[in-house]
Amino acid sequence: MGSGYQQQLPYFINSPKSPAQAVVTAVSGETAQLWLAGIDLRKVTTGTIFTAINSTGKVKMISRDGLVGQAKIEQTVTVGTLLHLIS
Repeated sequence: MGSGYQQQLPYFINSPKSPAQAVVTAVSGETAQLWLAGIDLRKVTTGTIFTAINSTGKVKMISRDGLVGQAKIEQTVTVGTLLHLIS
């Protein structure tokens, strides 16, 4: 019974109120730079798909160095676009 949260470390609990797991910080051609905040980085690998929260934007991870990722733009995003992980 219960939520099961007591069995997870608190900083890895998926919060339904989390507004974004990444944000676009730069766009250059077909590549977007992402700041990966609010996400368990173990879930972010090459090929991970993020979609825009309030629009139709979509990106696919190419690489990551710490909290900064590079992604191929699959549907238009702009600087400041808030993203969430497709699960």
